[in-house]
Formats: sequence, C-alpha cells, structure tokens
Amino acid sequence: MSKKPTYTELEERVKRLERKVQSYEVLKDVLIETEGSCCRLQEASFEGISVCEERIILEANKAMATITGYEAQELIGMDILNLFTPEWRDFVKHNIDSMLDKPYEAICLKKDTTHIPVEIQGKNVNFLNRKQRVVSIRDIGERKQAEELYKTIAEKSHAGVYVVHDGKFIYVNDNAARYTGYSPQELAGKESLFCVHPKDRRRITENLRKALKDERSIPYTYRIITKDGSIRWIIETVSPVSFGGDKLVLGNAMDVTEIKEARQRLEELEELEASILDAIPHAVIGFERRHIIFANNAVEDVFGWTPEELIGKLSRVLYRNDEEYEKIGAIFYNLRDDQRTHAEEFPCRKKDGTGIISMMSASVIGKSIKDRKVVVVYENITERKKAREKLLEYHEKLRSLASELSMTEERERQFIATALHDGISQTMAVAKIKIESLQKEAESTHLTDPLK
Repeated sequence: MSKKPTYTELEERVKRLERKVQSYEVLKDVLIETEGSCCRLQEASFEGISVCEERIILEANKAMATITGYEAQELIGMDILNLFTPEWRDFVKHNIDSMLDKPYEAICLKKDTTHIPVEIQGKNVNFLNRKQRVVSIRDIGERKQAEELYKTIAEKSHAGVYVVHDGKFIYVNDNAARYTGYSPQELAGKESLFCVHPKDRRRITENLRKALKDERSIPYTYRIITKDGSIRWIIETVSPVSFGGDKLVLGNAMDVTEIKEARQRLEELEELEASILDAIPHAVIGFERRHIIFANNAVEDVFGWTPEELIGKLSRVLYRNDEEYEKIGAIFYNLRDDQRTHAEEFPCRKKDGTGIISMMSASVIGKSIKDRKVVVVYENITERKKAREKLLEYHEKLRSLASELSMTEERERQFIATALHDGISQTMAVAKIKIESLQKEAESTHLTDPLK
C-alpha cells in the first residue's frame, strides 16, 4: 500500500500545477497573438499567400482571392495546380515536388478563365509534424507589360541595350548586336567580355563590379573586336537591376568610332595648328567679344606675357589707355561683312608698361564679324619704325648735302670759268701789244712786206 502524500507535498504539487497552467496560459496568449499577427500580415500582404498540404489549399488570404478571382472560402480544398493553365501545371508540380524555394514564373488561370502572368515562390514547413508548403503568388501582369514596353523601347532605341546575368548576355537589342557584327541570337548566352579588347577588359570588369555594388557608374569608352576582326569604339553606362531576386547589369551603349576618329583628326589638326602658330615669329591672338581665347608662344616675345597669363583676360591689357582700346575696337568690330581682313599700325603696351608700335593684321573668325570673333597678328615694328625714321633722317641729310655739293660745284665752275676768261683775255691783250710792237719795229727796219 502506497504511502499517502502529506499535506505539504500535496500543496507543493498544486503549486507546480498552477505554475504549469500559468505557463500554458502565457503560451496560449502568445500563440493567439502570433496567430493574429500572422493573419494580419497575410491580409495586409499584396501577395497572394496560401498554405497547402499535398497540393490542397488549407488557407488563403484576401490577396490570393483577388489575384485568382475566387472567394477565399472557394480556394480552400482546391488543388493548387488548378490555379494554373494546363500547359503550366506539370512545370508547377515539378517545382513543388522538388521543393524549389526560388521564384519562378507561370500563367495563372483565373475563375473567369482569363490568363495572367504570375511569379510564384514556395517554401516547405513542418507544422505539428505535418509537411506543408507556403506558396506566395504575385501578379506580374503590369511588370510584364512594362518589360514588353521596355523591350519595345529598347528595340526602337538608337542606342545599344543589353542585359547581363552572371557575366553572360541574356538580352541584346539589334543596335548593340550590330555594333559587334553578331546577331542577338549569336550573342545570347555568350560571356559579356568575349568581344571586348583584351587591354580594356580589366577596366570593364571593374565597372561591372561597381554596378553590382550599386555604385554610381559614369560613361566610359572602350574597344571591341567585331566579328570581322575590326576594332570599334563604344561608350556605355551600366547600372544594376533586380529581376526575379537576381541582380542583373543593364548596359546602354553607343558606337562612337566615327566620333572618336573625327576627334583624333581634330586633335591632329589642332596640333598642326599649334605648330604653325608657334612657327610664326609674331604674336597671334584670338579674341571673342574682346576676351583672349588663345595665343601662341610668340606673345611672350612681343608683349612679355605667357599664353597662359593672357587667356581669359580682356584685350585692354594690350593697349596703353582706354581711349586707344576703344579706338582699335571700333576699327576692327565695325568691318563690313565682305571685308574679312584689315591691317592697322597701332600703339600697344607690353606687360612691363613699355610702349611698342605694332602692325596689326586682323581676320574675322566665322561667317561674320557679328559673331564677335577675330584673330589678330601683332608684329612689333618699334625698332623697324625707329630705323625707318633714322633712315628718313639720313636721307634728308643726304639730300641737304647733295644740294650743298651741287651749289658748291656750280660756284666752282663759275669761278673756274671766270678765272679762265680773265686769264685768256689778259694773254690775248699782251699778245696784241707785242704784235703791234713788232709791227712797228718791222716798219722801222723796212720789213713790212714780209710781214704782210
């Protein structure tokens, strides 16, 4: 016969039972609250949520009813496969049987027999030792329309558009394919870097990495090797997009080969122009609205300014005062449309304030002087001007000396002529006297006849 428990032992047992009851009550409250929270979450969800066992729907929220067109009570007891069109049921069944927990797409068959695209995701759970599957369904009709719209826009776009997943092309529009010389079908599934020039692949990989990290991507250029082996230049931007839970890379590209080649030719022409300008020994300065926009290296020899110091400055720094600055502006900026060049000798000023005389040859840039652009060649003719003035001075002195010499020669000729005339006259007079004297002597000595 078992021993009866004492009052103290009975009291202790009662207390333990009370504590257990209290714990059960707490658990019950928690369970009720949790169940209520789950119900509220299900009802508030925009996705259709159902709980299935052996594909039979046990529970369904309002969103599931809205998506399928059934009442929530009508859904309970249905085989979930009946919510999909016949051609999709085997696919959905396979995913359920294989316990796939990744999103996938199918076509839902609504109560009114209309079809809508949906995204499905399921997860198996154990509840009271029973295997159940929670299935969420999302109406992606609008998204599909947006995708179709985007695809249409991408196909109509003048830019190349492509989508990369796990480093491979999953979509390429006609323009992007045309850049490479391949068809969209040939590019689908290929590595996205397969046609990128080997020297540019590291940089492209870095841009893709940044895009997947949601870092900002700025436009960049790179080279591709086309199907026929030629090299083309591409400019593109990439950005991350989410689709079906995966991160994809969306690329927008344009073929800029012609622009790149034109820019290269322009750079070559600019280098040639710079070489020509630097070969000119005179200052060559370009102006736009009287501000200096370019200058060759010779400006330092002529004005004492370096090109870098002059660019951006008002042309006033080249002249001695405001009056002369306004005067030369009036001359150059009032040219007729048919008068594209003009030369003017004008005073200027060097950086150190020294005045110089320049021969300025201006030419209009553009179609008309109304564009307010001119290029002016400044030739420092100060020394030449001084030399010319000295030469004129020497010429004047020479003319004066020549005149004086001429006058001296004339005086000398007159003097000689006078001297000669006076000397001959005197000699003839003496000769006459002597002849007369001889005649007299002859007469006196009877020698007259022989003398006759």
